[in-house]
Parts: sequence; C-alpha cells; structure tokens
Amino acid sequence: MPRSESTASRPIISMLPLVALLLLPGCGAIGDLFGEEGPTASIRGVEVQDLSLDGLTLRFEVEVRNPYAVGLPVAKLDYSVATGGEPFLTGAATDQGVIPADGSRTLPITARVGFLDLIRSVSSIKPGRTVSYAAEIGVSVDTSVLGRLRLPVKTKGSFPVPTVPSVNLVTLEWRSLSRSEASAVMVLEIGNRNDFSFNLDGLAYDLSLGGSKIITGEVSDVIEVESGRTSEIRIPISFKPSSLGIAAFRILSGSGSSWSMDGKVGLMTHWGRLRMPFQNKGDTTFTQ
Repeated sequence: MPRSESTASRPIISMLPLVALLLLPGCGAIGDLFGEEGPTASIRGVEVQDLSLDGLTLRFEVEVRNPYAVGLPVAKLDYSVATGGEPFLTGAATDQGVIPADGSRTLPITARVGFLDLIRSVSSIKPGRTVSYAAEIGVSVDTSVLGRLRLPVKTKGSFPVPTVPSVNLVTLEWRSLSRSEASAVMVLEIGNRNDFSFNLDGLAYDLSLGGSKIITGEVSDVIEVESGRTSEIRIPISFKPSSLGIAAFRILSGSGSSWSMDGKVGLMTHWGRLRMPFQNKGDTTFTQ
C-alpha cells in the first residue's frame, strides 16, 4: 500500500522552493532576487473624460515600479472615491498583467460617475456644484516568496456636476422689416447657474414668436460667463416674413410678443467641453 504524506511533512515540503533559492550559486540571499527596496506605486495623471449632463469618467494612471529581478503579476486593482469623507464610488478589477522585472508599467483605471446616483448618495451635492474628491487606489501584486502585496496610493481632485445655463431673449432690434425681408439683431442673455465659470462655445437654436416658428440658426461665438453671472450675446438674423403668413407678420410689426427657444449650447469648462440642450420661453420687446 502506498504511504500517505503525513501532515507534519507538509510545511517542510512547502519550504523547499525557498531553500532552493537560498542554495542557488551566486544567490546567497533572498535579497539578491528581491532587493532591499520593495515595489512602489505612484499617480502619473488624472483626467476627466466623457463629460455630459448624465455623468463623467475619472481616469487614473498609476505607475508601478518593480525593483525585483523577477516579474510581478498584478492580481487586483481596487479603488474608493469619497467626497467630504463620504464614499460614493468603489470598484475593482483583476488579472491586470505583469510588471516587468527591474522595470515599471503604467496601469489605467477608469471609474464612471453617474450624477443621478451621486446626488442620491451624497445629499450636499446639487446640480451646478463642483465636487472635491479624494481617491484611494490599491495595486495588489503577487510575489513568489513574500506573498501578495497591496500598494496603496492616494490622490485628490475635483469635477463638475453641470447644470444648463439660462438663455433669455432680451429684445429684437429691427434693422428692417417688410413682408419680403426682415433683419434684426437678437439680444440674448446667457446666465451661468454653475459655481464654476465657462466659455459659451457655440449655440444652435430654434426661435418662435407668438407661437410661430421664425428662424433656425447657429452661431460659433465664444464668450466667457463667470459663475453666477450673465453675459450678453448679439446675433444678427434675417428671414422672409412672407413665408410665415399674415398673422406672423402682424406679430412682428407690434411692440413685442411671447417667445420660445430651444436648441443646444456648447460649454468649454476647465474639465473639458460638453454640449447641453436648453429650452426657455417668456415675453420680449421689439425696438427699431
């Protein structure tokens, strides 16, 4: 009958690879393979990507330095992101390849932030706010002798939770008005309801007066709008009132009317560009 392995012999057998390493010619200590310094991790960069009204992506680039003479498999990446001490985002990924011997490798980590979930989980966050965050990232590497090591690294940053700016039609300044041709300057006020500044970078719009669609247009003007302030933009327009009908021409010939406008605005922020839909209505005046 074959002899079974005794439980007492198992620890001795498990140490054989270590003993073999110690007996290798020219490698009299573990330090010859693994050195006195251990692996390290550091943040190489952080970027906000895919910014929209719904959310954004945080991309962290973590550089792992391996001073050992053997490669280190990356067993796991984990991250936790918090604001004001309240965690709102966690995640992990496995099987991230190998850090080469006596070398380094940069590992990208992406985390999607959904604004609706963020606002639900952190009561202090509202649309239009800038969120300051602290992120902790762990890189777990496997060593054949020292076991699994988790290399922690921390970073801080901020990102916006944008809200749509207000677009108001202040007045139409007529340059000419007849049934065959009309030209005017449309004076708009752009209001910034965010706690961060932006540049208005393009505006596409549909304008209706008195319930009649007057004109569709697009401008590429760039104007700065500071936080909590309004900036004015003047847009030349021209169209043919004859194509709108008699009722619409009577509205245009008056002193003012109701208006509605919808379209999209382009915003350039510190964190990148985004395009946002808008819709508004009210009453305006006409001037000559």
